[in-house]
Amino acid sequence: MTTITPRKWTDKEIDFVYENYGLLTLREIGNRLGRAESSVRGLIARHQIPKVPAQREFAVYKGDKFLFIGTMDYACERLGITKRTFEIYRTPYHKKRATRNSIHVVDLGIWKIEEEIS
Repeated sequence: MTTITPRKWTDKEIDFVYENYGLLTLREIGNRLGRAESSVRGLIARHQIPKVPAQREFAVYKGDKFLFIGTMDYACERLGITKRTFEIYRTPYHKKRATRNSIHVVDLGIWKIEEEIS
């Protein structure tokens, strides 16, 4: 019977997790480092690694007309809709069945929030 010895985390790997936790999913971090998602989760818990301040932004269109770019909260406020409705706009089902004049949402990704320098 063989015993599996876990690989030790390198300083470079730990730094990568500190820089990307919150910007990437645990699975994405694990894939990039060749680690299991559970291993990444354990490292985060042991080191109490905080998430990088980040926000997801979206481009919102009505038909082919660009309306604005913003976070989910901003978009819901501008459109006068709930977060649940906004999530429906993001689904492949809605994108496939939406009419030419309906709302379309494009996920632009997660962006690190830079701290303002005073």
